Amino acid sequence: MILVAGDAAAADGADDAAALHDRDSARGGDHVVQRHQSHRTFADRFGKCARRTAEGRGGTRLVLGDPKSVDIVLMSHLHPDHTNGIKAADGSLAFPNAEIMVPETDWAFWMSDENAAKFETNAMMKGYFANVRRVYGNVPASRVTRYQAGKEVAPGITAIDTSGHTPGHMAFAVASGNSRVLIQGDVTNIPEFFLRNPGWHVAFDVDAPKAEATRRKFYDMASAEKALIVGFHFSFPSLGYVEKDGTGYRLVPVQWNPVL
Repeated sequence: MILVAGDAAAADGADDAAALHDRDSARGGDHVVQRHQSHRTFADRFGKCARRTAEGRGGTRLVLGDPKSVDIVLMSHLHPDHTNGIKAADGSLAFPNAEIMVPETDWAFWMSDENAAKFETNAMMKGYFANVRRVYGNVPASRVTRYQAGKEVAPGITAIDTSGHTPGHMAFAVASGNSRVLIQGDVTNIPEFFLRNPGWHVAFDVDAPKAEATRRKFYDMASAEKALIVGFHFSFPSLGYVEKDGTGYRLVPVQWNPVL
């Protein structure tokens, strides 16, 4: 069973996989929590919500309880809006007992002095390189684990290579029993634009041609298996199914019902 959006069963301690999305801005963003017996995993929703999470405000607290109880934090990639929330407002770790898992290829790219030098004249990329080093600079090496695609990174969660947006970008497949949800990270941005037109690109894609190829491969897979998708930058409710539509795709959002 996969529970979505602050489901009371998750808050009450259900053992099955649970996904929570909790929006705090028009830009979107998803909290995803997976509980599997003793494991509690927080996947890929950071940036602005760091302070809210650490201080226990907002819907996140309802599912997470004490941030100290989270033992795995998964990163899809290392852009600021995904990674900065590992730190609380005072600079301490927002999840003090968690193993922080980062894509191996993304880590190698952003931590490379040689790569940083190549983008010295690109203000956006220069800022991204500096941000990764600032955020992780004082995080003990023993707390950071680099993972590879195709591996089970937490119980019931497998990493999927979706590189292009960044060199090591990952999506996640969250499985429990016969149910499966795909957490797409930034495979695409605004679906009204980039699902319908997968050949369109945003400035944030490090490798635009590869990002397009990844979009087409990922959404072909998702539409074929009718998989539920969690979209980081999708509009509320951030969950839906993708269907092929001409040369592109369209998003069919789930019907939102606040009553269980």
